[in-house]
Amino acid sequence: MGGTKSKPINYNNVKLSTDTVDLTIATPNTVFSIINDEDAKIKYVIDNYTTNDYSIVYSPAKGVLSPRSRKEVKVLVTFKQKVNVNLPVTIHIADKAETFFSLRLRGEDGVFGVDPTNLEWIETGKYKLPKPLAILNNNFQRLDGFHSEGVFRLAGQAGLMKTMKSYMNTHKGDLEVQEEFTINEVANLIKLWFRELPTLLLNGLTSTQIQMSGVDDCWKQYCTLSQQSRDLLDWLFSLLVHVSLFKDQNKMTLQNLAIVVAPNLYESTSSDPMEGLMMSQKAVQFVQNILTHFAETPSNN
Repeated sequence: MGGTKSKPINYNNVKLSTDTVDLTIATPNTVFSIINDEDAKIKYVIDNYTTNDYSIVYSPAKGVLSPRSRKEVKVLVTFKQKVNVNLPVTIHIADKAETFFSLRLRGEDGVFGVDPTNLEWIETGKYKLPKPLAILNNNFQRLDGFHSEGVFRLAGQAGLMKTMKSYMNTHKGDLEVQEEFTINEVANLIKLWFRELPTLLLNGLTSTQIQMSGVDDCWKQYCTLSQQSRDLLDWLFSLLVHVSLFKDQNKMTLQNLAIVVAPNLYESTSSDPMEGLMMSQKAVQFVQNILTHFAETPSNN
């Protein structure tokens, strides 16, 4: 006689006590719980993670949860550099990897990587922006980024960007104008400011909304974002459309701009690499559709 076949795990019954874990220099560790609502015991494994900028250690990183039980897990970050990073965390439950929560690392204080609500907002033309974006916008205009070939695509000098970002963080968003910095540093700092937000702005939409096709359908979904997200994105997309008007000189079409900017506005939460790649591509198309709407609606620019 064969043995009794075990019942498949319903992964919806394995949960975490939180969907977001925040770690900072001041608070480098915390505790969360894995909750097993299954009638069977389960095994879990969480991979520790190390880069040149930080290391993350879980304790215990693996174990067994009894039926209808929970286990506390401590997570500790050690910062090696001043960085702000958002990471999707995968936990292996039995034989399946699932993304359960977002780990937000904040290795520096200042105007990057913080909730925009906590920043000073100032008038910039028809828009009201957080001070760091307003300052970067002023420098973008001053350096005539609209005519610069490869703007938003070409990388800035890493060391110079680090210096500029550090200055802005320690001077409440102000930026000391120096001869050596170029439009590429300014444009990349704009992208970096959006990328380091605690929650990327287009992650305010569901994956179904991001996968909408067509300009009109995407616009309807875009309009469901919070007013603060819309305020920030309206300015950014208007700026990008203005850049595209000079595509014959700067080589940056709406499609090119969507490709380089979308990764700073949306990140997939899927643990499946193929699904993550597909969602990244869908996000690019979504951004391109929204840019097209802005380009076709003069009142938005």
